[in-house]
Order: sequence, then C-alpha cells, then structure tokens
Amino acid sequence: MSLDNRSELLPKGAESRPSIRGQDNGKVNDILAKLEIENKIKEGAENLLQVFDTRKLKEGKEVLKQQVESQLDAANAKIQLLQLQLNEFGLSSEFESHFSTLIVANSFKNHL
Repeated sequence: MSLDNRSELLPKGAESRPSIRGQDNGKVNDILAKLEIENKIKEGAENLLQVFDTRKLKEGKEVLKQQVESQLDAANAKIQLLQLQLNEFGLSSEFESHFSTLIVANSFKNHL
C-alpha cells in the first residue's frame, strides 16, 4: 500500500506534515509493516499471559510463561524503537495507530 496514494487514509492534520517521498516512503512502509508484526506479537503474548493467569500452571509451564513475558518485553521495546523511527519522518504514533487500524480493517474485509 503506497502512502502517496492514500491521503484519504491519513489522520486529521497529516496533510500539513512534510510529505514522504521515494526512498523515505519505502522506509516508512517498512517501519509500518514491522510495527504491525510487533503489535501482533504483543497482542498474542498478552493473550497467552491472560490464559496463564486464569489457569493454574502445571509443572514446567512456569518456564513457558517466562518466555512469553520476555517476548512481550521484546515486542514492547521494538514497538518503542519503531515509533521513534516514525517520529524521525515527522510521523507520530497517532499516524501508526490510525494506519494499523485501517490495515486490520481492510484485511478483515478481504477475508469475508
């Protein structure tokens, strides 16, 4: 999805921000794709931790819970780093959040 042709998808005020062109556009798309992946990892880890919290863990499962917690911490750190990279292009996490919501909504529509 090219950001140049998607001005209607931008949050309010985005059109007043500096435009993203050429190679920078590709970098922003890469960052957004990585953010989408990390957000899915984060969501999955949070869901697993909820399951662990609602059920009594069997022997050996405590190690698995610790691994999931580590994955969640790593995903959160990567998300922060990627959001900082977006900020370098003059884009806020508001843009990332808005864009990710649209990607999820469009992929959901495509599966119907």
